[in-house]
Amino acid sequence: MDSAKAAKEVAKLDTELRKLGRTRNELLKTERQRGQLSKQEEQSLLRVQRQTDLLRQKKNQLNQAIRTENKVILAAEGSMEKLRAETAQLRLEANKLNLKTVEGKQRFKEVERQIKQNTRTIRDYDRNLSGSSTLVGEYARGAVQAFKSIGAGILIAVGAIRTMSNALRGAVADFAKMETGQFNVQTLLEDFNTTLEKDTIQLIRDFGTEVEDTNKALFDAVSAGIPAAKSIDFLREASILAIGGVTDLRTAVDGLTSILNAYHLQQEEAAQVAAAFFSAQKFGKTTVQELAEAIGQTAPIAQQLNVTYQETLSLYAEITKQGIKTQEATTSIRNVMASLLKPTAETAKVFDELGIVYGSTRVQQVGFLNVFRQIIDAVERGDAELANICLLYTSPSPRDRTRSRMPSSA
Repeated sequence: MDSAKAAKEVAKLDTELRKLGRTRNELLKTERQRGQLSKQEEQSLLRVQRQTDLLRQKKNQLNQAIRTENKVILAAEGSMEKLRAETAQLRLEANKLNLKTVEGKQRFKEVERQIKQNTRTIRDYDRNLSGSSTLVGEYARGAVQAFKSIGAGILIAVGAIRTMSNALRGAVADFAKMETGQFNVQTLLEDFNTTLEKDTIQLIRDFGTEVEDTNKALFDAVSAGIPAAKSIDFLREASILAIGGVTDLRTAVDGLTSILNAYHLQQEEAAQVAAAFFSAQKFGKTTVQELAEAIGQTAPIAQQLNVTYQETLSLYAEITKQGIKTQEATTSIRNVMASLLKPTAETAKVFDELGIVYGSTRVQQVGFLNVFRQIIDAVERGDAELANICLLYTSPSPRDRTRSRMPSSA
């Protein structure tokens, strides 16, 4: 059984385990209220425990199979690293072509065609891994190390595609553009940084990023609070994410700084944040660019609710793999989080009736993903009121508002 099928089986088992868990909790609640269970109820409790043990054993076997196949998946990443690096170089070449000449126009069409083909290949590869939230979790445990390996592979691939001397000639040919960008960054600093331009050129050499994109990304990073002394190290992590995520450097910086600032994290956390973005792209039907554009709308409220950025990005992966667009997922995530953080009296009453916890402290204790799945379970059982409160739908038609397209708890 391949990992995608195994992951689906694990998801089904998770659904059965949650049902058994609810039955067990109801029986234990009855025991607390009455002081004892009837003979029939005691037999039911024993049967539930036996079924739970069997399902957990089967789930552990499937997870082991998934872990084994993941080792093969990560080993195959090398060819993708090279393809990501090649695509970054093609983007750089496209930005420098003279479109006023016939040759330039012709070459631009060829480069554009190749970029599209490479991008499709990379995204197909990434999305083939999007089996389930279990797969996300398995990958996330080694995400940072895997991400570092990807970064090392990208550096090697860039070096193979383009020598350092060629990178220097191609990337800094427009000297005026480099000088203007560096001047803009220096205006943000209290003291003139004498090594910043040299370090920026080295970054461009290492990753083959485009001059203007690099300077704008550097400006945005420093503007967002990244210390100038640490800005190049930060941009190195962002460059790996940009190339791995098939996007530009400025977009990668925007996504990383949105999370760092929302969660009050230091620059040193950038590698972990980048790994979480990359993992979400791999296991969802979304992209680093879409996530970077969306995360600024959800990270601040997630932080208030004590939901980690890893949980938030994992939720994006789980929702989008159901075919829901990233922006639609953002709307639903924000609505659910807002309802849990500060519910109205009416919403609190609905939550209480359904046994759904709310408030940052209690959500953190139970786990946001668990609470979210409780809400989905209730909506799937036909709770139209809860669906309307949390806006768990994507159709703009009022008559379709109860037809949630959010991911099944299965």
